[in-house]
Amino acid sequence: MVIKVVTDSSSDIPPEIARELDITVVPLYIRFGDEVYRDGVDISPDQFYDRLARSRILPQTSTPSPGDFSEVYNQLATQTDSILSIHLSPRYSSAINAAMVAKDYAPEGCKVEVIDSKSVSMGCGLVAMAAAREAKAGANLEKVVQTVNRTILRTHIVGMIADISYLLGGRRLTLPGAHLFLGKLGTLLCFKLVGEIYEAGRVRGRGMYFRESRALEKLEQCVTEFQSVEEMAILHARKSEWARSITDRMNSAFPQIPIYGARLGGATGVHGGPRAMAIAFTAGEV
Repeated sequence: MVIKVVTDSSSDIPPEIARELDITVVPLYIRFGDEVYRDGVDISPDQFYDRLARSRILPQTSTPSPGDFSEVYNQLATQTDSILSIHLSPRYSSAINAAMVAKDYAPEGCKVEVIDSKSVSMGCGLVAMAAAREAKAGANLEKVVQTVNRTILRTHIVGMIADISYLLGGRRLTLPGAHLFLGKLGTLLCFKLVGEIYEAGRVRGRGMYFRESRALEKLEQCVTEFQSVEEMAILHARKSEWARSITDRMNSAFPQIPIYGARLGGATGVHGGPRAMAIAFTAGEV
């Protein structure tokens, strides 16, 4: 039986890729006041960012419940005897904890492995995609897990935002005429900043302000310093022109590799805002 791969919507895997690779995506919940939506099901990225722009308060997210995961595992257990569920680290999301609880209630005869991707957004997505390809090729669970563990070690994500207020949960900092450049990410909730944040709300990186072109250039440099880049996803919230610009740069730098376009969905957009973008990629060591 073919192993089934599960992740959650914070992985930002494009729907067409999820369908092609038979990856089951469990939606997170997004709450605007009393209204609750399933990320990517009841609300699309564009609808989310439209609503975000109109909202006076920042929306909140909540992870799928153990019951949500249990329902998915039960459905998949009619098709397979092995499920691999790949999620963000428990340090950053409780989705993996819910999956761990649901694992114990999987139908008898169906083994569920829950794995910490140690990444966010399409960093997690690339790990799930690697697992799904190996599964579709007919590998057993042990081999798929080995592939996943190798991919985790070689997966990286870098990104930038233009409004840090979303990252700080509504504590407003203005960034006049500048973009905040974000270094290698552990999570959208815990950016490592290239530069310092000053009380006045202005962000300076290494003695200069990163305007749009400079920020994109720095984003490119963070990727090109790696050797043997094999696969890449370029994500944006609502700045398609930034995505096109960086995609052109990446196509020139890495003409032989697959580059996927993706959106930062509501689960990640809550923290990055409408002017965020990121690059997730698998590569050899620096």
